[in-house]
Amino acid sequence: MRKTQDVPFSEGNLKIALRSLSNWCDGKLLFNNTKDCLEFYHGTLNALSNYATQNNNTLFLLVSKNLPEIADDEIVKIVAETNGSRSNTLGGGGEFGVAFLAISSILATALGLSELAKKRRLKRRLKDLKSELDKIISVMENPELAELYLRSKE
Repeated sequence: MRKTQDVPFSEGNLKIALRSLSNWCDGKLLFNNTKDCLEFYHGTLNALSNYATQNNNTLFLLVSKNLPEIADDEIVKIVAETNGSRSNTLGGGGEFGVAFLAISSILATALGLSELAKKRRLKRRLKDLKSELDKIISVMENPELAELYLRSKE
């Protein structure tokens, strides 16, 4: 996971951030550039991890360590596709964004991964991430669900 600045989150703000990340996984939240999206994605996951550690919450510690991860190059592609343009993916660094996508495409081709298979796996991870985030939000809103959620992880 990328290192971002540790910002203390209240439980209410964390729920809002988690709900927003869940909406992003579903395509309901869009970003104008990849830089903002990357900061939001990594910042939200770091906030969840920090919240779990600060509150000694075993469930959230377990969940935050086992969430499906979306790689930075995948986030670049998601933002580029949702914006319909690859030219502003890194917040004004258009040439760098295009070069980043080209290099990641070359590496993917060299590894023999088909673009369609990669997209399917990414969609599955986004769906899984959304599902886990929605469960975390439900547990935050209804703490009595924590035991049920833990049993489902066994």
